[in-house]
Amino acid sequence: MQISYFHVPAEMPQSVHPSAAVVIDVLRATTTIAWALHNGAEAIQAFADIEALQSAAAAWPADARLLVGERGGQKLEGFDLGNSPVTVGPETVAGKRLFMSTTNGTRALDRVRDVPLLMTPHCPTVKRWPNVCISTSQTRLPSSVAVGRGPIPSKIH
Repeated sequence: MQISYFHVPAEMPQSVHPSAAVVIDVLRATTTIAWALHNGAEAIQAFADIEALQSAAAAWPADARLLVGERGGQKLEGFDLGNSPVTVGPETVAGKRLFMSTTNGTRALDRVRDVPLLMTPHCPTVKRWPNVCISTSQTRLPSSVAVGRGPIPSKIH
């Protein structure tokens, strides 16, 4: 088993094509995605590029979509929601498609978009993903793409 870790999406070489990937952004993007789906969102489409998001969202009925996005922790102008799990309650997201772009999380998701097995741990499940990796029949597992800006905490080394 080969495991690669990349602290930010930009560190993952274009030549790396894992059979599985784990995108770790438990404090925001992946937890927001998990809660939105849990609360009835129809689907979530993640985008690295805001213009691509706006183009895709424009093809969807306005009353059936929400634009979710932030840069540097601040909600994007003209978007319905920022990137916080507390904003994706059932009264807000049920039955809607979310078009999402974040500073780091959706960029990491975009980088591994074509990986056959993609896992996105969130706060309640972050301790379970290693067991999922081990229990799969993949021969090369996985590339972990964390998102963040600071140094890697010493406990991870």
